[in-house]
Amino acid sequence: MLLDDAIERFREHIAHERGLSARTVEAYASDLALFARHLDPDGERSPRIASITPLELRAFLAGEVGRGLSSRSMMRRVAALRAFFAFLRTRKLVKSDPTRQLAQRVSRRSVPTIVGEERLEEMMRLPDTTTLNGLRDRAVLEFLYGAGVRLREMVALNVGDFLAADDQVIVRGKGNKRRVVPFGGRAREAVHAYWGERFGSAWADSASWTLLAMGFGWMLFRQHGAPRAAREERIAGGAAALSA
Repeated sequence: MLLDDAIERFREHIAHERGLSARTVEAYASDLALFARHLDPDGERSPRIASITPLELRAFLAGEVGRGLSSRSMMRRVAALRAFFAFLRTRKLVKSDPTRQLAQRVSRRSVPTIVGEERLEEMMRLPDTTTLNGLRDRAVLEFLYGAGVRLREMVALNVGDFLAADDQVIVRGKGNKRRVVPFGGRAREAVHAYWGERFGSAWADSASWTLLAMGFGWMLFRQHGAPRAAREERIAGGAAALSA
């Protein structure tokens, strides 16, 4: 049986035997007509339904994704094809169903938005650097962008992870795997400015203190929760870890 004839039989089936709404019937018929046009662009030689392969189905759907079709419309295309070939199988018009090899969901991945240089500069200028919190927030932004680390990785950093002489920092990722990433330029200057304002010339030691607040509101904290007096004493007596 030719594809055009099979589509017409399917249309009659869903309209009269299944009693679907006219809108649904037209939508399914339209989707199948697009598939038929994909296989026979000139409309001169409708393919036989028994010869349709999963590869042809995938090529059709890939073309629809390339046209920018929404995920919702893509799912309707797939639903129409599945219902069509299920009907053909039930009527024993085909021996196999090529839609069984299609993915359960077909979605279009959006292209990530690239932030321009001007927008980045605007973002970096948002914190009010005349305040301590503003210096901290600027340090967070500059460090995340300059070093290219994840938020989770940044908040786990200790002062001792910074190799000041080499402008590098040791970062712990998934599975506690360590890697060394460059740390310099504006990111290093912003962190220095925050630490200098926060602690003066004496900064936290590398054993117990987390480097920075993550986001816009968390202050520097010690991981194991020492009393406040002990924390202030450790800061006052700490070595200047990034003085180099």
